[in-house]
Amino acid sequence: MKPIDIKTIPRDESIAAKLELLDADTVRDLIHEANQQVANLSDACQNVLSRCTTFLGWAIAAFTALCAALVSVVAAGDPSPITLTMYIYGVVAVALVIAVLLAGPLTGSTDYGPGGEPSNILRDDVVHNLEGYGKKQTQIYILGWHLIELQWKINYNAKANEKLVFWYRTSILLFVGAVAIGFLLLGGLCIFI
Repeated sequence: MKPIDIKTIPRDESIAAKLELLDADTVRDLIHEANQQVANLSDACQNVLSRCTTFLGWAIAAFTALCAALVSVVAAGDPSPITLTMYIYGVVAVALVIAVLLAGPLTGSTDYGPGGEPSNILRDDVVHNLEGYGKKQTQIYILGWHLIELQWKINYNAKANEKLVFWYRTSILLFVGAVAIGFLLLGGLCIFI
């Protein structure tokens, strides 16, 4: 899976304009809610990655078993065309599922958890804008930038989760489709051979 280009996730700086209407306690409540959402999305991401890893393990086990069975059938001498065709088909189908999992959800996948580095909020452009504000306004301004960063994480994690779920579903559908085609192939081979 191609990593998400961070530049495509917009920072919703319109939040900063709305902060003038709120006090620091309300902004803190919003930050708490945003941190909860970031944590939920991060947990969902880890859940999908865990499922992908488990499915990859099953696929690798099936691939290994099919390869071993193919080698043993060929080594035994004079395998039937049906057996040979089905083993080769199985190896190719499972290898395709493994390739989709490795190229899709298990490559370049990342998510952002709750919290963040203070240096991310206390950047030069943010600190420069604090000059001339009173202590209360400075507090709300800093909290506002924290809220903007959390909103960005929410947007990023949501987009990352969409990609992960897409690739996971694709690998499952590919596997189910391969099994269905395998049964059709087996039936056709049994009829015509």
